[in-house]
Amino acid sequence: MDILFEHPNTGPFVARHLIQRLVTSNPSPAYIERVAQAFNDNGQGIRGDMESVFAAIWLDDEALNGSSDPERYPVAKLKEPILAVAEVFRILNAKTYGGKDALPLDTNEIFHSIAQGPLAATSVFNFYSPEFSPSGPLSDSGLKAPEFEIMPWAGFISYQNALRPRFSRVYKPDTVRCDNAIYLDLSAYFTAAQSADENALPDLINARFLDGAMSNTLRVAMMNAIASERIYQNKAAIALTLVVTSPEFLIQR
Repeated sequence: MDILFEHPNTGPFVARHLIQRLVTSNPSPAYIERVAQAFNDNGQGIRGDMESVFAAIWLDDEALNGSSDPERYPVAKLKEPILAVAEVFRILNAKTYGGKDALPLDTNEIFHSIAQGPLAATSVFNFYSPEFSPSGPLSDSGLKAPEFEIMPWAGFISYQNALRPRFSRVYKPDTVRCDNAIYLDLSAYFTAAQSADENALPDLINARFLDGAMSNTLRVAMMNAIASERIYQNKAAIALTLVVTSPEFLIQR
């Protein structure tokens, strides 16, 4: 272990893989080098100080302001399916009624649908290769997109199917059918869906899911999709499904 830790390639190797998981699938060589330098020496002669490494990753100019060559090194990555699902559940205050020791029954189904779960990697090299590039524009441009290996079109549909039915399962303490099932708090979205202001629901979703950066294209698509729906619960479910499956939510920039 000491030999591997001290090897000159360890810093760049660790830097590249951590940057790919945390910031961008295609870091520039200069970005990797700066993070590797933090691994090699934290400024106090200490090698392998991970606090300094993470600071170097997240506070680097390329992470904060983008690459000087965005065609070759775009600062973007696809969210791993399990992280996207976890983010949706966090935003919607997911909970069970079985207490902290209850294992949610939905988890195995979700893990199976999105091809990710604890200790479920099909290879010792984890769920996907850091070198993977899907065929098409990304591959033609020589760009990596590792997470797409477990989220091709079939994986995308499975991800959608893992979330969409749960938008109809909301907090109902007086009618809970299963203490171990996952329930969502959609009360604010239901209120917005019943508002006379047609922008209320898209505005709420924009603020909570996209930090106010929703494109006009997505807004128009969402408003058109819910325009003829009379049942407010369905309106909320349709709008939520559209946002969680949109590139604006799934692509981390």
